[in-house]
Amino acid sequence: MKEVNVFQTDKISFKDGILHGHNQDAYQKMRDALKYGNRAFIEHATGTGKSYLAIKLLKDVASRSDKKVLYVTSQKHLIHDFELMCKNVKKFSKVERDIDLETTTYASLNKRVEEHFDLIIFDEAQYMGAKKWGQAAETILKNNPDAKVVGMSATPERLDGKDVVEEFFEGEVTSYLPTHKAIAKEILPVPNYWVAQYKFDKNTKTDDEIFIEDSLVEFKERLLTADPKEKEKFEQIIDDLYKAQRAVAQTPELPTIFEQILSTEKLKTGKFIVFCPYAKIGEDFNEDDILEEEQYLDKSLANMKKFMEEAPEWFGALNEKTPVVYGMHSKFSNKHNEESLNNFINDKSKNLRLIYSINMLTLGKHLKDLDGVIMLRPTASKNVFLQQLGRALSVKGTKKPLVIDVVGNLNYSDFEIIKDFEDEVNQEIEKEHAAEMQRNPKKATQILFNVRAVNQSTMDLIKSLRENVERVGGSASFDKFMYHYQIFVDKKNEMYDSLDVPQELRNFHVPEGTIIDGYNLTAGYNSVKRGIIRTNEQQKAKVNEIYPIWKKEKEFQFDFGEFYGYLKKYVQERHAFYDALGDVPMELRELQPVTAGKNATIIDGYPLGQKLGNFKWDGYKRALPIEIEYLSHLIPNWKEEKHGPAFDFGKFYHYLKQFVDTKNEYYDALGVPQELRILQPPHSQSSNAIVIDGYKLSQTFTIFKHRCNEDYSTLTPIRKKYLDELLPGWENDKISWEYGLFYVRFKQFIEEKDKYYDSIGTPKHLRDYRIKQKEVIKDYPLGTKLDRIKQGKVPISKTLDDYLSALDPNWWKKRNKHGKIIEGQKKEETLKYFEDENILQQSLNKTKNSKQTTLLGEDTPQK
Repeated sequence: MKEVNVFQTDKISFKDGILHGHNQDAYQKMRDALKYGNRAFIEHATGTGKSYLAIKLLKDVASRSDKKVLYVTSQKHLIHDFELMCKNVKKFSKVERDIDLETTTYASLNKRVEEHFDLIIFDEAQYMGAKKWGQAAETILKNNPDAKVVGMSATPERLDGKDVVEEFFEGEVTSYLPTHKAIAKEILPVPNYWVAQYKFDKNTKTDDEIFIEDSLVEFKERLLTADPKEKEKFEQIIDDLYKAQRAVAQTPELPTIFEQILSTEKLKTGKFIVFCPYAKIGEDFNEDDILEEEQYLDKSLANMKKFMEEAPEWFGALNEKTPVVYGMHSKFSNKHNEESLNNFINDKSKNLRLIYSINMLTLGKHLKDLDGVIMLRPTASKNVFLQQLGRALSVKGTKKPLVIDVVGNLNYSDFEIIKDFEDEVNQEIEKEHAAEMQRNPKKATQILFNVRAVNQSTMDLIKSLRENVERVGGSASFDKFMYHYQIFVDKKNEMYDSLDVPQELRNFHVPEGTIIDGYNLTAGYNSVKRGIIRTNEQQKAKVNEIYPIWKKEKEFQFDFGEFYGYLKKYVQERHAFYDALGDVPMELRELQPVTAGKNATIIDGYPLGQKLGNFKWDGYKRALPIEIEYLSHLIPNWKEEKHGPAFDFGKFYHYLKQFVDTKNEYYDALGVPQELRILQPPHSQSSNAIVIDGYKLSQTFTIFKHRCNEDYSTLTPIRKKYLDELLPGWENDKISWEYGLFYVRFKQFIEEKDKYYDSIGTPKHLRDYRIKQKEVIKDYPLGTKLDRIKQGKVPISKTLDDYLSALDPNWWKKRNKHGKIIEGQKKEETLKYFEDENILQQSLNKTKNSKQTTLLGEDTPQK
């Protein structure tokens, strides 16, 4: 790899004051990574100043004015913010004059892929793995193999499982500072976090409500046959269940919730971002798709407008002033969104000021004077949760920002994401401040992160009630779950049976949004798994009999069994295709589906190629050993990276072998020596290009050789072995004429002449083998071809020279019109040779030292 130094010196100075202390260490690590390699990845929490790391980098690169830099981020307004931050840095205006800096969004990156850059900075680098933009990121890096590349993201993990750090940054994180560590180190403030278990859709029931109703039915029935001792216990539980039911029904409405939390004058007139959902709260939707799917935009805009219209009612009890409401949405014009944001930022009124947004302010945007965020968007994604939370956190932001999580970000009823995050933060705080907290135990209450709930007493009551029901032995909730779970399992087994999926690969995890006969099976499954619906050993055994790994803590939710079934079907079809060809060895068969692009493999509507691509990216890391074993047995080379349509080497080999066998039969009939046979297909641009049964062999062979010269990975050892056996010297440059046929006709001419001379007794030294220019042997223009060879217009190989010289040592010499040899000639001056050994060596060197690219298709070369 060519070493490119984009810095004037390896020495680093922080006297310019651009970086805070916590980022100075990160910058040193980044510079070291770029000094000894070409990649650096910064995974730092939102609000910790990643943009200033980029600015410091640009400032230090600016001393090399011959270098060109590209800065890539997710949205146009973030480019504007970055440029503004640059201008606000002391003396950066001088840097701007010196540095050749280009900026673009991921959406427009494909327009810059052919340009040369010395340094590329990918902000919000998780978008490098996006379906729409990932190919452009990959291409620009391939076109700039020597460029220094920096990736930055607070949340590099993607919802689709792709690992951008692994793919683009060799799996190495240069500097790691997640949100919980940044809070513990007091780089970011501890938020004042409130949750509420509020129901927007009154027609749906929460897990708590289902638990209470099911338990009431069960214990009323058990009360009828209970003995006196049990009866007293059951009556007490029924009383407590009714008490909990009343408490849940009295959950405060939104105006009361906001009035309780926004209790100070400062908060009543504060500034808040309100994050809205893509779909109606309570409605099922696939969070993996919403980042790039158009189908949610109109619906989400209607929901957001409805929330904005309800703001006076929700917040009206705070003070007499009506809240000022702004909105940003991708369906609005850029001008509208820019004006809304600027008006919100510059609003100095004494009203409550709210800006509603869907995915417009989630990433990279830090607003001054912000008091906090209000979350109306539920999510099961920790990334989305941290991105929303991060808008309230920054190094110089509000001392104790307020977070109002109206939906509890609960996707699961026990606030899993929030509780996990709370535990992470407090564990780090206890590590960082262990000595201080030991000296002063009261300090713990001041610095620990505590999530508070609006309806905490109700939540505590239900928690206690669940524990009591568990002790007494309630089972109605489990029985209801088990009844519907068995229906789900039966349907899954029907599907698995149709695909012939082995029992050990069948996955009965319940995916999000599964409803069976009106019963929310997802909620029931999660409740059983986490112990919300209590189970005894016998009940656990029932579930375990169906699905032995159901209790696995971090379960891989990818349905490997379904994936394997369709993959097996595809592989069987591929083998049937190769069997029909008849001569394709097993090790040359291309069995991998196409994983991406318009040709991605789909089987019976199942996106097999995409599923394999996601599995290869990241999913295999969480797969079970038996799943990897089955997959490896089906496709031994499944983990080999394939970009675009896979090159079908097996099909190519079949038609190449057919061509070579036919040529050899032709040469055998003529008696052409092996060394003089031309077995390569003609060039794809020639008039006699070979097409067999519609297969463009010449074109495919030309492309294959070209790709082998560029990408050594195209020529695997097994492919090379078979090619070398079939077509020795295949990698050499194509010789443009059939000199084997020339030799046969020349030999026929000599033999005829010798036959004549033998009949009349002419001595060998007196025989004349002159070939006239118009001499034709069996329609072959032998005289014309020989004349062109003697003139040096048609090159020959030394091997052909040896064969011809064995027939007539003077074959190459020029003769006068009487047939007498013209003396004074030298063979090297008369003939033009193919340098066979040089050609072969050049070919091997080109293959060995080539840059790595990818064979994209068998018929069409791709730049």
